[in-house]
Amino acid sequence: MNEIVGEIPPFEYSVEKILGGIGSTTSVKTTLQLNFVAKVAPISPTESLKVIIDPQEHQNYVWVSKDDLDRYNITEGMKKIVMDALDWGENNLGRVVSDWEKE
Repeated sequence: MNEIVGEIPPFEYSVEKILGGIGSTTSVKTTLQLNFVAKVAPISPTESLKVIIDPQEHQNYVWVSKDDLDRYNITEGMKKIVMDALDWGENNLGRVVSDWEKE
């Protein structure tokens, strides 16, 4: 079973792009990133959980802890999201696991 079990505060960021040509202008795109905690399960009981990323959207993934987060070159905004997610896990994982065991 896969389901959303929590929400991390959203994150707003802007990307600035210079448009070429005569009298170059700048375009600013603002994005609101919504962040959720999801419960995922392997496709079958005999198969381990696999992470598959979309190469059009992502370059890589890594499982991190608070202790090794500083080793990665990420923005302060993204670091806050990851820390919020790890805090969410520390504060809620016992409750979520208990709910899963009831299913």
